[in-house]
Amino acid sequence: MPIFWRPQLSIGNAIIDRDHQYLICLVNSTELILRHPEDRNDIDMIMDQLQQYAEEHFEREEKMQLKAQYPGYVEHKMEHQQLLSELSGLRSKIKAILKEEQPDPERLSQETDKVTQLLRHWLLDHVIKCDMKMKGHIDHC
Repeated sequence: MPIFWRPQLSIGNAIIDRDHQYLICLVNSTELILRHPEDRNDIDMIMDQLQQYAEEHFEREEKMQLKAQYPGYVEHKMEHQQLLSELSGLRSKIKAILKEEQPDPERLSQETDKVTQLLRHWLLDHVIKCDMKMKGHIDHC
């Protein structure tokens, strides 16, 4: 089921909120493409795009935190690094499976399920639990 942007997800900074809205679109697209693994190029493309945009978003968010002297910067940066590491690891596993001549559908399904769980955790838990703590700190950065 797709994730939809709700006003409760807003942290009060237009740039970060737009990033989060775009990430929701990417997550929804990724989940949809992963359900149809027959087109390997689409999976590669969306996984690469997701990784790249996540890196850009985290960098942008961290720069704003530094500028605002956000007290939770170090913790938040570590959370970002962990999420990127997990995403990168899952992405590598999926790409390795897809490179096989006859990919094991069960193994691919398990890995794509892990990606879906990570993305939902990341978007919902990270935004609600971690990014909301920035509310009021980076509003005008």
